[in-house]
Amino acid sequence: ARVGIDDEVRLVGAAGRIDTWKGFEVVLDAVGPLRWLRPDTEVVIAGGPVAGKEGYATGLADRAATMDGVHWLGQRDDVADLLADLDVFALASTNPEPFSTVLAEALASGVPVAATDHGGTPEMLEDVPASSAVLVPAWDAQALAEAIADLVPDGPSSPEKRRRRAPMLLTVTTTFADLFEQ
Repeated sequence: ARVGIDDEVRLVGAAGRIDTWKGFEVVLDAVGPLRWLRPDTEVVIAGGPVAGKEGYATGLADRAATMDGVHWLGQRDDVADLLADLDVFALASTNPEPFSTVLAEALASGVPVAATDHGGTPEMLEDVPASSAVLVPAWDAQALAEAIADLVPDGPSSPEKRRRRAPMLLTVTTTFADLFEQ
């Protein structure tokens, strides 16, 4: 895989700007229960810190370094490739996000998602099949782990198979001009 992890494992990932409300600590909290439910999973986390949050990001990276099955990738310029390599994407924002760009990118890559049930996320996932998207309460690492475990595919997985997925894009039926007129 492009992320440098054995192709035989199930790959779960989180990506985005590292900030205190993005829920990366919840993803780390979910790793133990997830690996108990699905020992064949590895978790990757990618992103650079927002200005002023470098110490917070370093603390998360240090914690990740002590955990089995967790790979802290840091800042990446190939997020599209990273997302395409995942079996499941986790969005664990602890505060509501109006629109998550990385969630839209994951959907464009056809990646099943486990995401927090607030902000614009439920609306973004309205047209995504229930078998490909699960909403969980914010701050609930156990629910996140269970949702991810439910979404992780059974049977063989490979980067080639993951990259053949169809996009789960957001349906846009009106143009911005139409929205402004309304």
